[in-house]
Amino acid sequence: MTRKKDGVEVHKEAEEKDGWCSNPPVPPCAAFVEIMAPVFSRDAWRCVWHMIQNDLVHGWGLDFALRKCVEHAHDEIGVVDTQWIIHKSIPSLNNQGKAENGRTPGEGVRERCHNEWKMFKERMANAEAAQAQGHNSTN
Repeated sequence: MTRKKDGVEVHKEAEEKDGWCSNPPVPPCAAFVEIMAPVFSRDAWRCVWHMIQNDLVHGWGLDFALRKCVEHAHDEIGVVDTQWIIHKSIPSLNNQGKAENGRTPGEGVRERCHNEWKMFKERMANAEAAQAQGHNSTN
């Protein structure tokens, strides 16, 4: 888990449970969860822009994909702790789902999240394959 550290403005350290990950400082072990206010370099933004311009509502998987926008992501991505965000107790998307067939609204929202995450992963795989094909072509 990468989280706020007192007394520092920026850090890249990740704390993991013993045995949880084979190489904690390197993704996917050091992935970031709930990115609240990301800041990007201009070069990284050119890549990120295409990831966020989509029809998916929830953004699941985006935190795992952002590292593909910078080389040596484990060296280039960090947590800025000078401005941290406090979560307020407000209704979540679970309240916005639709109850049907004996399922709660939250179950419908989670199902959509999982479906969107699957679509996002497929799109990323297709984009990576197309990019690799473009790099390998002799044109």
